[in-house]
Amino acid sequence: MLRTISLSSMLVGLLGAGVVQAQTMDGSTTSNLVKPQESPVVVSGPAAATSDEWKFDFHGFFRAPMRIGMAKRENAGLGQSGLVFHNPRVPDDQYLSWLFTRNQERDWAEMFFSYGNSRVTGTVSIQGFNFTDAAWNDSDAQFGIAQGFVTWTPPLGLEGARLQWRVGSFTERYGMAGKYDAGKYDTYLFGRTHAMGERLRGEYDLGDVTLKLEHGLGTRQPHPLVSPKNGLTLLHHLHAGVAHKKLLRAEAHYMTAWSQDDLATPMQPDGRLTVMGVDVRSELGMFGEIYLGYANVKARSAASVGPVIETVHAYGGGGFGLGVTENYLGPMSNGNGSVNTILFQYDYSIGLLLRNLRERGAEFYGDGPDITLSLFGMYNWIASDDAAYDGMKKLKVGAEAIYTPLPWLGIGARADRLSPDTNDSSQSFSILSPKLLFRSQFLTHELITLQYSKYFYGTAYSLETKPPTTVPSAPVAPYGYGAPGITGPPDENVFKIQATMWW
Repeated sequence: MLRTISLSSMLVGLLGAGVVQAQTMDGSTTSNLVKPQESPVVVSGPAAATSDEWKFDFHGFFRAPMRIGMAKRENAGLGQSGLVFHNPRVPDDQYLSWLFTRNQERDWAEMFFSYGNSRVTGTVSIQGFNFTDAAWNDSDAQFGIAQGFVTWTPPLGLEGARLQWRVGSFTERYGMAGKYDAGKYDTYLFGRTHAMGERLRGEYDLGDVTLKLEHGLGTRQPHPLVSPKNGLTLLHHLHAGVAHKKLLRAEAHYMTAWSQDDLATPMQPDGRLTVMGVDVRSELGMFGEIYLGYANVKARSAASVGPVIETVHAYGGGGFGLGVTENYLGPMSNGNGSVNTILFQYDYSIGLLLRNLRERGAEFYGDGPDITLSLFGMYNWIASDDAAYDGMKKLKVGAEAIYTPLPWLGIGARADRLSPDTNDSSQSFSILSPKLLFRSQFLTHELITLQYSKYFYGTAYSLETKPPTTVPSAPVAPYGYGAPGITGPPDENVFKIQATMWW
């Protein structure tokens, strides 16, 4: 049900709200059109919650950015301009890299088709990126049928108790800094699973308190072309939490992935990657919302562990140049070490504050003028068998403000500061991204973003040979910064116009 807010105060009427993009439990994307559940820990069931009639449902999401990097051409020849337009060459546009910031997100689309009733639903997804009509047909980017699973929500006959069992190929997400999504860095503090298996979740209400317990098992098949060779990777994870209404949620997490496959590289030790930690989300009403979490990633010969867990910008233990080994531990670590991470995000709505000053306890869901403010950051410290990386500390912080005076117009800016190695300031860089946001109304399913990003680099980025931590762990080939054949400093100016829609 939509919640209508009267804007009788002229001061409130001067403000504007952004649209919050949310990901549902089945991986589809939606907006905050519906009033949030009273408890932040909720087991969602299939679409037809009041009937046993079988129904078809369809959800999806796509993001389509046009991005242009601008640079000076050195030694321009006859008929060549001194100004170059090319695919952006920036260090923060590789999704599976610690340097990622969301300023330069790439294209992505996903569609979820489901059929079921109030007790059971079958879901199949199609996912992919690198839209072929505007690029080229990259088979590695077109995932095709990516997931297929059954979700069973049996009636327990016990008031306040809920149980959900999911079986098949699917993803689960743990440690999301955003209220509805993976936050301003679009990463998962504990992990997003990529497995074939099962997950069982139970919840029980004790008055205003909700208890949660969750357990899962899964496997990830080895990729035949990865070197060092991954074996069949197994997954086990356990989560426990408690929530008080929608004001406070606290959870503890344990996830472990390991490989002991005889088809892995001969003489390669069995590997293991374990993630443990806790996180808290508090909704403070007119004082905003805060997320704070701590995670410890422990790696042992992790290069042989496949990407069954995606954690803090890393895709499993090793392989594809995207894992914990490449992102944090270093090439001489043999996949041995640990990564400690603190992740936080604070979101504040001036529109909600002003409404509460007029009427104590007033609620606001973004269907009116607002100014939203966000502060966010990530801090990592590393222990590694690679002496060059042992003791390294990484820090990135940022802020974003969005002002929407009209239902169709928003004005905002985001600022980021990244230090891949806090002991070497030459590797640090900053980004300032002013933007305009266009939509059909305050609460809607689409967003068009017009953005300019200005980069301010440390001296290390002007070198032909760059320190290893300044280059993304796996450069975006064939045109991205750090890719083979791409020389010189990264771009300082990037323009983007992006369409996003969810349903």
